[in-house]
Amino acid sequence: MTMPTPWTEAELDDALDRLNAGIRPTAGGVARARAKLVAAIAEPDRVPVARPDRAAAGRAARAATARPSRGTAARRWRASRVLTAAAAVLAVVGLAVGMLLVQSATTAGPASAAAVAALERAAVGGGQDAPVPDGSYRHVTTHSWDLREIGRTPQGPAAYLAETVIEVWIPRDPAQEWQMERSTTPRKVWVAGNENEARAAGLMIDYPLPRGGRPGPLRAACGDFYATGDRPACAAPGTWQTPDTEFLSSLPRDPRALYDRLLTDASATGHGTSQVLTLTTDVLRTGLVPADLRGALYAALTRLPGLDVVDAAANLDGKRGTALGVLDDQTRQDMIIDPVTGAFIGERRVSAGTTESGIPGGTLLGYSSVEADVVPAIGQR
Repeated sequence: MTMPTPWTEAELDDALDRLNAGIRPTAGGVARARAKLVAAIAEPDRVPVARPDRAAAGRAARAATARPSRGTAARRWRASRVLTAAAAVLAVVGLAVGMLLVQSATTAGPASAAAVAALERAAVGGGQDAPVPDGSYRHVTTHSWDLREIGRTPQGPAAYLAETVIEVWIPRDPAQEWQMERSTTPRKVWVAGNENEARAAGLMIDYPLPRGGRPGPLRAACGDFYATGDRPACAAPGTWQTPDTEFLSSLPRDPRALYDRLLTDASATGHGTSQVLTLTTDVLRTGLVPADLRGALYAALTRLPGLDVVDAAANLDGKRGTALGVLDDQTRQDMIIDPVTGAFIGERRVSAGTTESGIPGGTLLGYSSVEADVVPAIGQR
């Protein structure tokens, strides 16, 4: 059987351009893709019978049939077998070109371009770890506003944000004694309903506040404030929420390996990939993450699907940073970082749609800001 005339290089380039619209190819990537396509056209019977992506195959077929007619109907029929094979190869090769381009880029993530750019800047900055001299303490203050849903009134749901301040003093040697103080204030910010409606409906508004809202300080080795007789302090393994030196040392510094670790641990929680961002904010919130790991975490997040810049000038307690968010069901989880220094400023949660209790979309469901400094003695501010 006489083979149809092979495509010219210009026609091949045109087909690849149509298939990969929006992708900026490299010279090497296109050359390899062209070579594979030419080989497939020359030997169509060796093209594997695969099931390529229907959308990609459709685009390839349309690109292929857009080339000029080459003669009689019989020749066009014979050429159709080659074009069909070429369409399949184009779909596969197009995906391969995309993979090659991604691998050759600085980052390899499905996060938005704006998110990747912000994370890369933060990873380079990385933040600086203030040294903790002997006898001094790292002082980490977390100021949070947490959602309290207290019921319904005739007008709808009733909910407010309650203010809490948590201070932790961490010694240079984390195995030594830590101190934690938690303060709950009577301040509140109503996000659904108001206090008058809640009182008229007979709802309990204020939670009991022990000792005027400021319980006595807790002290424990390793920061294990809730150890029991059955489980002594320092015996529990480190986690993303309660990291110890061993746990932090075990985390890869290679961004791809670190993302795989995050994804594995997030999957174990039963939540989606957005849990990767939650685990990241959990560990950053502690103030214990060293600069090299902080930079690796930012680089790893460039691989998180759906991550995007949702606020380029987010304000938490007077500090401005870049908010990077990802959807989790009906909630958007945001991480806020200083784009220049790479410091972790805090986090927030926003309803992406109306919640089951009726709180409207776009409502701030809570946030926390984190600040760390070094003080000369435990309990000092």
